[in-house]
Amino acid sequence: MSKNRKQLEESLNRVHNQLENAENLNDHTVELLQKIRDDIETLLGDHEGDADQSIRERVDKAVLQLDESHPELTSSLRKIMQVLSNMGI
Repeated sequence: MSKNRKQLEESLNRVHNQLENAENLNDHTVELLQKIRDDIETLLGDHEGDADQSIRERVDKAVLQLDESHPELTSSLRKIMQVLSNMGI
């Protein structure tokens, strides 16, 4: 497993754990974060060629929505954005 894929998987696991413990997330934000998780899981599978900019756009949107209310989750999402960038996505 490449270093970027491993970092992405670790960040995804961190986001998943933080989501389970997060409070005060509205339905729209939860749906957005679930879509991000699904997209990243697709990247971690055998479908790397199917990735596109929409993943980064959704992560960026989530960061903007959660920046003040959930700083730890936002930090994890920023790490995901960095890894996606390193992967050329």
